[in-house]
Amino acid sequence: MSDLKSRLFSYKNWPLLMINSKLLAECGFYYTGVLDIVTCFSCNGSLGHWETNDNPFIEHEKFFPYCEYMNFIKMNPKNKVESIEEKVLREACKIFSTLKVQKVAVENLRNTGQHFKSLNDVYEAVLKYDNKALPPVPKNEKGNMDTVHEAVLEYENKVLPLVTKNEKGNIDTVICKICMDKEMDVVFQPCSHLVSCHICAAKIFDCPLCRNPVTHKIKVFRG
Repeated sequence: MSDLKSRLFSYKNWPLLMINSKLLAECGFYYTGVLDIVTCFSCNGSLGHWETNDNPFIEHEKFFPYCEYMNFIKMNPKNKVESIEEKVLREACKIFSTLKVQKVAVENLRNTGQHFKSLNDVYEAVLKYDNKALPPVPKNEKGNMDTVHEAVLEYENKVLPLVTKNEKGNIDTVICKICMDKEMDVVFQPCSHLVSCHICAAKIFDCPLCRNPVTHKIKVFRG
């Protein structure tokens, strides 16, 4: 199924008109013939339960970030936006907490299908995420980047609660490793790995940690 034509042909009886089969095939997926489950020819990752606004490229990258085929696609010159986003996020992590940057980045990608292109975009996303008033940031001035840094640092110092290293570590250990938003609450069987929330778990059929097929998904509750 490494051939695009072969993958396209597999969608002969694809049941979902709302999800573009050509785009699925271009993202490395071929149709398994079962419900709406597709599998990547490269990483062997499977996805299903597709929703109307799902973007195959985004979903593939989110659930299987180490797929060699997806990394190959990202190396294509037309995808230079990814490298720009990486620089922006690295810069943002120097100002905001890494967890918060990850959350707004995933939310932005999920809602718009676009990556952040500037630090100011991240700043505005965090503003909406926290739903708090931040000092206005001028956009078309030479010192824009420095202004953003100063405004954000002032906001972090005055408004955001302080988080110790231990507290941050505790937060990171319970957050879903796929959406980086909700708490992990599903244990995959038979591998017994706890890596995702129930929403993300519903879309995958192989454990993202050990890559073994999942036969059962057990919801867990924290005391």
